[in-house]
Amino acid sequence: MSYPMLAEINSVDTTGTAMSLLAILLNLTCAAIQPFFGWMTSLHGTEHAPNYQAAVWVLPVACLIALGVILCVREKREL
Repeated sequence: MSYPMLAEINSVDTTGTAMSLLAILLNLTCAAIQPFFGWMTSLHGTEHAPNYQAAVWVLPVACLIALGVILCVREKREL
């Protein structure tokens, strides 16, 4: 979700709150992904190249999920 989309779907009174909640959610997501990546690299007890390569697959998978979400979101139409 983007900031312009939040501004579009919320009223003027709640736009600031919605944007601050999105900013917090984005920061918490980044904070959660970093330990997950470290856990993935040391999954089998050591940090070898195959573990690192498997952990790097998180990025393209996340991009594909984001692409799917983007394709499902439609622009709000003014009547």
